[in-house]
Amino acid sequence: MMRMSCWALCSCRLVLLLFLLLPSSLRATEFNTEVMARVQEFVANFMQLPLDSTLRTVRYHDLIGFPRDLGALGRDFNTRWLFFEVPNQLMIALEDGSFLWLVNDFRGVAYREPGNSYAITMNANSSKAFTVSPPEMEKYWQACVDAETGAPQTCQKKEGSLYVQCVHDCALERCPDADSQRNCSLVPDLTERRRCQDGITWCPQYTIEKYNDTTTTTTRGFVPRTKQCLNASGMIDQRPGNVLANYETGELGDCLFRDGSLVSRTLAGDYEYCRGEVCNTTFSGGYETQDYDPRFRSWYVTQKNTQDMVWSAPYAFFTTGEFGMTFTRPLYHRDRSDGKTVFKGVIAANYYLKDLSGFLTTQYNQTDKLVMIVEGKEPNNIIATSTGTFPHSWVLRANASVSCPTTDQVERRSLCQRKRVPILELNNNGLDDADLVFRRVFEEQKARDFPLTDLVYLKATELQQGDTAYASQGGLFEHANVKWHVFVILPLERQPTDAAMPGDPVFAAVTVLSTVGFATCLVLCFLFLGHRKETAVIMADWRFTCLYLIGCSVLNLAPLTMLGENTDETCLLRGWAFNMAFVCALSPLYVKVWRMFKLLKASAGFKRVNVTNFLALLYTLPIICIETVILFVFSFVDPPLAVELVGVGNGLGGQSITCTRTTDAFFWTQVAYHGTKTNQQQEYRKQINLQTWKLTNPASVSLASAFLVLTGCILAFLTRNLHPKYGEAKQLAFTMYNTA
Repeated sequence: MMRMSCWALCSCRLVLLLFLLLPSSLRATEFNTEVMARVQEFVANFMQLPLDSTLRTVRYHDLIGFPRDLGALGRDFNTRWLFFEVPNQLMIALEDGSFLWLVNDFRGVAYREPGNSYAITMNANSSKAFTVSPPEMEKYWQACVDAETGAPQTCQKKEGSLYVQCVHDCALERCPDADSQRNCSLVPDLTERRRCQDGITWCPQYTIEKYNDTTTTTTRGFVPRTKQCLNASGMIDQRPGNVLANYETGELGDCLFRDGSLVSRTLAGDYEYCRGEVCNTTFSGGYETQDYDPRFRSWYVTQKNTQDMVWSAPYAFFTTGEFGMTFTRPLYHRDRSDGKTVFKGVIAANYYLKDLSGFLTTQYNQTDKLVMIVEGKEPNNIIATSTGTFPHSWVLRANASVSCPTTDQVERRSLCQRKRVPILELNNNGLDDADLVFRRVFEEQKARDFPLTDLVYLKATELQQGDTAYASQGGLFEHANVKWHVFVILPLERQPTDAAMPGDPVFAAVTVLSTVGFATCLVLCFLFLGHRKETAVIMADWRFTCLYLIGCSVLNLAPLTMLGENTDETCLLRGWAFNMAFVCALSPLYVKVWRMFKLLKASAGFKRVNVTNFLALLYTLPIICIETVILFVFSFVDPPLAVELVGVGNGLGGQSITCTRTTDAFFWTQVAYHGTKTNQQQEYRKQINLQTWKLTNPASVSLASAFLVLTGCILAFLTRNLHPKYGEAKQLAFTMYNTA
C-alpha cells in the first residue's frame, strides 16, 4: 500500500515540475526597432522634398533669374516651370509684394501682383464716387470676386487687418539678421573684415501696420491674391473642358465657382501682368480673391530676420486653415550700382501635418503599434499620431480656454479658431484610450530625459485602464531648426511567471494531474481504511498513513492556486495552500518513520517502548504549529501582493503579474524554515522597490526542511532490516523525498 501512495504522490511532483516549464523570468518579446527606423526614414524623406524643390528654384533663379520677375509676362513662364519641374507645393514671395504659389490641392495657381495697400476716399459732393491714392492702384479696387457666386466685389480691407507701409520710399537698409547688423569696421583683420562686409544683406525699409477704420469717409484697399485655374500645359485657363480637374490623373474639366457656375472673367486694365498696357487677361480663370500679402506672414518675417534656411513652427495655413509648416530659403540679387547683396524675397514650400499623420495612420492604425511625433520645444505640441488624433482643437476666438460649442463648419469658422494641442493636454476628457497611452508614455519618457537607447515601460496599473502594459522607444529627428521626438509604442505580451493562464498547455496539464493525484490519494486512503484490520495494514500504521494520504491529496490540490490571474487573494491563498499541505503531509510521515525506528531500536536492545498513537499524534503538531504561526503572522504583518512587473533584458520587453512581499523578514524566515529567494526575484528587485520572490519554488529547499527530509530518510534507511511486508524502508525514503 505504501508503494501505491508513493506513486500517487508523484503526480503532485509532476505538477510542480510542469511549472518549471513556465518562464523563470518575464517572457521576452522582441521589440521591433525597425518601426522607429522606418518612421524616421519617412519623415526625413518627406521633409527633404521641400528642401529639394526650394533649392532647385533658387538655382533656377541664380542661373537665369525670374524672367520679368513675377510681374508682367513672367508669371506664365514661372508658373509653367513650377508646374513641370517642382513636384510639390511651392511659393515664391518677393519684397515688392508679388507672390506666386502653385498648389496641387486646388489644381491651380495663386498669384498676387506687386504693390502695397492704397487709400480710398469717398467723395460725397463729386461726380466720382471715390478717389484712390496713389491713382495707379485704382485698377485693383474692383478686381475682387465672390468665390461663391462669382459676383464682383471691392477689395476693401477689414478692420484689424495688416498692410505694408513704405519708409523713405522703401529705401534699402541693413537686414535685421545678426550678420547684417555687425559693425565690420571693428574687425581688425582685413580678410575677416571683407568677409564680414560680404555677409551684410540689405532690405527695403517698410513697416507693417494694422488697419483701424476710424472714419466713415476713408478706407483702404488691397492688391488681391487671386486663385486661378490651370490647363494640362500649366497655363492659366478658364475655357470649359480645358481645365485640369485632377492633378494626379490629368483629368480635364471646368473652372467653377463654389455654386457650380462657370468662371469667365475679362477685367480690363493696365495691370502689371499686361506690362502697363490695358488688357483683359490678367484675372482669366480667377475664381477666388483674398487679402493676402506674404510680407507679414510669420514664415516670411522669420526668414527675413534670420537670412537662413528655416522651418516655421506649425501654424494654421491662411487658405485652408489646416495646420502645417513652411520651409523657407532666402533669395538674393546683386545691386549692379553699388555691389550690395539685396534681400529679394523668399522661396518657400508648405508641409501639411495631416500628410504625416496620413502615413502613420495608413501604416500602423490597423496594427498593435502606436506611433507619435511631438515637438521637442515646450509645450511639446503634437505633430502627428498613428491613430489620426488631430494636432489641434477648436476653441472660441474670444476665449481660447473654452471649446467651440458648434460643429457646423460655417458657424465654427466665424466663432472659433484652431488651437494646437500640447501632448500633456491630450485625453483630458478621458475618452480615447490610445490618447491616454500617448500622454503617459510622453510623461515617462520625459521623466527619464528621453533616452535614445533604452526602452521605457508603462505599467497597466499606471494607466488605470485595461490590463495592457507598453514598452516605448524614443527617437530624435533634427533638421535645421526642427527638433521632434518620435515614439514607437508596443503592447507587452502578458505572460505571468508563476501562474498558468487559461489556454496555456500547462493550465490543462496542471488541472488534470492535480485532479488525478487528489482522487488517487483519497482512493488509497479509503482502501487503507477498508483493510485496516488486516495484519499488513496494521503493521503499516494505517492511521498515520491515512493522515499522510489526506495531506498528499491536499498537496495535489495546492497547484490549482497557481492557475489564473495573480491577485492579492490568490497570492495569500497559494502561500497557505502549499506550505500547510506540505507540513500536513510531511509531519505524519516523519513521525511514522521515527516511531518505527524507535520500536526497532528498542527491540534490538530487548527493551519495551510504548509510543501510543495519541503521543505520536502530538509529535506531529510542532511542525504544523510552527508553519501556522509563521503564515498567520506574515498574513497580517507582510502579506503577499500581486505586483505588475514590466521589462527585462536589453532590447526586449515583457509584462508579468507576480506575487511579492514588501520586506525582507519573510524571506529570512523562509530561508531558515521553508524557502529560498530566486534569481528572478533579484532581477525584479532592481526594477521595483519591493523584495520579490516566489512563494513556492519546487526547486528550492530550506535548512529546516532539508534537515527533516535528511533525518527522515536516514531513519527509514535504518529500518531496512525489517521484513518488506512490514517495513517498506525504500518506499518510505522515496516518499519522504517526493514530499519534500
